[in-house]
Parts: sequence; C-alpha cells; structure tokens
Amino acid sequence: MSLTALKTLPSSGLASPAEAIETAERLAVEFLADAIRRDRERVLPQAEYDQVAAAGLLAIRVPRRFGGLELGYPDVARVVAAISGSDASLGQLFVSSIFATAFIGAVGSESQQADFYARQLGGITWGNASSEVEGKTAATISTNAVSDGDDWVITGRKFYSTGALLSALISVVCQDEDGKPLTVLVPNPWPGLSITDDWDGMGQRTTASGTLTLDQVRVPKSHGFRVQAARADLPLGAVPQLVHCAIDLGIARRALEETLNYVRTKARPWSGTGYDRAADAPYILALIGELTIKLHAAEALLERGGLKLDAAFAHPSLEATGAASITLAEAKVLTTEIALEASTRLFQLCGASSTSRKYAFDRYWRDARTHTVHDPLHWKFHAVGNHALNGSLPSGQRAV
Repeated sequence: MSLTALKTLPSSGLASPAEAIETAERLAVEFLADAIRRDRERVLPQAEYDQVAAAGLLAIRVPRRFGGLELGYPDVARVVAAISGSDASLGQLFVSSIFATAFIGAVGSESQQADFYARQLGGITWGNASSEVEGKTAATISTNAVSDGDDWVITGRKFYSTGALLSALISVVCQDEDGKPLTVLVPNPWPGLSITDDWDGMGQRTTASGTLTLDQVRVPKSHGFRVQAARADLPLGAVPQLVHCAIDLGIARRALEETLNYVRTKARPWSGTGYDRAADAPYILALIGELTIKLHAAEALLERGGLKLDAAFAHPSLEATGAASITLAEAKVLTTEIALEASTRLFQLCGASSTSRKYAFDRYWRDARTHTVHDPLHWKFHAVGNHALNGSLPSGQRAV
C-alpha cells in the first residue's frame, strides 16, 4: 500500500483570519441543522468533518513559510468555539490537527515539515491515538515501536483515539526499544491497523473515537518524531489546552443562546408573579445577567491565553511558556464552569417544557459534562495557586 494513496480533500486556501472565522461560523450554522439527529442516532460526522478539512480549517496553524495562514491562537480558539457551538464532537476533532502542526514544527526535520504541512494544506484529516486504559496513569504507554531497517514496526492497543475512525492520518504515541517516547504518524487504512467503534460515552458521542489496535504495523521512519527533540521552553502542552477550552466555550455560548431564544419566545412566567412575560421576571433577568458575565469573563481569559501562547512561540522561554500554561489553566477553570452552569441553568430558566426530547437541550449538558473531565479541573486550581504562591511553573521550573 502506497503512502501517496493517503486520502486528502481539495482544500480551499484561507486568505485571512476574518475569512477563517467567517467560514467556521457559516459551517457551524449548516452543521447545527442536523446536530440533534447525529447525536441521537450516533451518526459519525464524516461528511461534516470532510467539509471542515476541505474548507482549510484544519490547516489554520500551518506556518506562512510553508504556504499556510498561521492563524494566531486567539483566532484558533474562535474557529474551534464556533464549530463546537453547533456540534461539540466536531469541535473536538480539531485537537489532533492543531496540535500536530505545533508538534511537527517543534520536532520535525525540514523535509518532514514540508511533507506533512503540504498534506495538511491539501485537506488531510488527522486523528490521534494516545491514551491507554491498562496503565497506572493516563500517561502510561505500553505500545511499542521496534526499529527494522527503514521502518518502525508498531504493536499495541489504544483507547481514546479521537477522530481516528474518520481520519486519514493518526498520530500514535508509543515507545521505542529503549523506552524512549516516539510519535509515529500511521495512515488509515493501513495493514495491521484496526479501529473498533466502541466509544459509548453519554456525551461527545460522535468524536469518532474507539479502540485502536496495531498488530505489527509497519510505517516508514520518515513518519516518526522524537518527542524529546522538542525544546523545553516551547509551550506544546498548552496547545491542546487552548482547543479544549474553546470547545467548552462553544458549548456554553450555544447553551446560553438557546436559553435566551427559548425564554423570549416560549417560556411562561410563574403564576402569581404578576409578570406577563418570563423575560421580564427579575429572577430570570438576574440569572441571565450572571451567566452572561461569566461567559464574557471566560471569553476574555481564553483570548488572553491565546495571546500568551502566540508570544511564547514567537519568543520561547520558560517564563513565557509558564505564563501561557498558567493563563490557559485559568481559562480552563472558567470555560468548564460556564459550560456546566449554562447547560444546567438552561432548564431552570426555560421551565419543564424545555426538557422535551424534541429540543434535545440535554446534549449541551451531556457534552459539557463528558468533555470537561478530559483532564482534572482540581489540578488547574493547584497549578494556578502554586504559581501565585510559590512561583512554580507547570513544568516544575520556577519563574522567580
């Protein structure tokens, strides 16, 4: 099987940040129309994912010197949040591509960068296979890559393989014979690679994740990347954090929009209050105001985190990387809290009729509750507190 047979899609080049955001917002409106059915019947969004790729949105971080837009991270967050507001599962499919662009730029050779950035600009879809379920922690890796001439031969089993079922390329995290970390990009389909559609979470139901099995999968060494080659002062770990924050922000924003629309047009005032419209009730107005303020605070902090991430890549240092990581930890707290609160308050503010299955408002809470446990929120509080009190950075280095 030839590597040149990798599935790509005719991709439109995005000329500006404004065009990227406008494209995401336009597609989000289209995707919303069928989002309830996809969630209810668990229909994987292959067509929608291909549209995102064909529109060039998966390649928004490709560097300008390779022909890409190199969109700033605050605008990356806007793109992801827009798509996530219509379908949070689709929003999560951005994680692999956005991180891969940064990762390849940090550890890839010039020829690897030219090769894989060209694939991204050509519209390739990208999944991941990182976590395993049998290790002591989520970071424990037992998938092995053995050197054999010009190839890596990979054997192992993954669980959280977001986007793998729908993607043409999958980033597989493994270890070599010496136990050193290695990421290998495996084409899909490929001999020895199998993916089982067994993700059964209550939310994020169509992230195209599943158990991924590698049985003597042979891939050229040009598809391998040494993790330890990355500079310690580059904020690679903060990149997926920004995307995850944007997903939760998108959920929160849409849940609040649904609340506003329903209260304006359908909700009835509680009897005996003396109000003709639910939208005039002081209690409802106060809660709507509180949610709006919290949403705006989350937006502002995520914007700040994106700016710090841009600065850390432009001028790498442990201090800049730490500042980006800490700010995005703060943003993670606020985006998590507003996603959960907005998707819960929706029912309180809209009333009993809003629980009807025809509205499917429960998907916002299910998606938020499922996605926000991606990494433990209490450790974000710990990281921020440790930095404020002791000057400690998430990497264990000290800022002062």
